[in-house]
Amino acid sequence: MIDLLEPHRDAALENPFLQYMLVAELSAAYSAAGRYADAKRLFETHPIPPADEDNDMALVAQATRATALLLEGNVREAERVGSALLARSVQAVGRHSISANICACVLADAYYELDRIDDARENDRESPRAAAVVRTGCDDTHVALPRAARHAARGRRRRAGVRATANRASAQHAPDARRRSYAG
Repeated sequence: MIDLLEPHRDAALENPFLQYMLVAELSAAYSAAGRYADAKRLFETHPIPPADEDNDMALVAQATRATALLLEGNVREAERVGSALLARSVQAVGRHSISANICACVLADAYYELDRIDDARENDRESPRAAAVVRTGCDDTHVALPRAARHAARGRRRRAGVRATANRASAQHAPDARRRSYAG
């Protein structure tokens, strides 16, 4: 995804929806690849103009910033950014908007990470999709991505630990293993 989008990163698109969609998708791709600094830099080099800060797609793009923070492990900052974005989304474009739903999903994930289950349920009132998040998890790509990446990272760490343990055990018991195999 990064290879496809990066060449267009600095293109000036006349259509704001497409511009913010590009920023959102590239930010999500950077985050999925663990390139959090690039995701952050993307928002520094492509700031949302004040005239567009209440644009639904601009709010969606900004939600990927909260997602990147969550993936990076900065859960408290993700919760802070996500809360502010959710409030702005609800006020600007309504609680049924795409941006409000995505922000609610990110915020629910942050609340779960912070072990604030009651807050995740309270978040249910802000967005109709949040109820589904609380019960089953969000299926939205921008939001499911952090959860999947966290689980993948945990899995990689576990597998690396298992491999290291197996390698140590193998090295320690290699002579015994050879004796047993020859003794048949």
